[in-house]
Amino acid sequence: MPGCRMAAAGEAASSASGAADTAKVTLYEEFSRYADRRSVAQEVIFEITSAEHFEDVVSRAAGADEHEGYEDAQGNWRVPHKLMMVQIHAGWCRVCKGLQPKLLKLITKHPEVLCCKINKAHHEELAAKLGVRGLPMLIFYKNGKRVDHHTTANINTIEEAIRDNT
Repeated sequence: MPGCRMAAAGEAASSASGAADTAKVTLYEEFSRYADRRSVAQEVIFEITSAEHFEDVVSRAAGADEHEGYEDAQGNWRVPHKLMMVQIHAGWCRVCKGLQPKLLKLITKHPEVLCCKINKAHHEELAAKLGVRGLPMLIFYKNGKRVDHHTTANINTIEEAIRDNT
């Protein structure tokens, strides 16, 4: 499963000292910058591991060229993301857990959206910096700038925010 490959590659990238930056770039470009229309849910929802990782992903997503794209080895057309959606969640939050399958389903309909998540319990300082007041919270970035946010589990509100910002 692609999601498992990402976690293993991410762990390898964080453990290697000299090759960490190169591995992060490769990991981001291979799994996050382009959306595979058939298996996008497993490939684009990934866990942010640190404040530096978050800044790196936002800056790289901002550099995506809208006209760029390619066909991969399986014949899938891969396109750059137009919007980045960050889900702030916690393992103890029942509402967050209930939102996850709905979010996966929604993201499969929107391959142009890069979706990542931040566990508030593990990254309190980053959550405070982002202004998180309640869970689940979704923050939207376009061209490296924060454009919208919602503290909701209503999938219709989230889909409307995606439509409004893409």
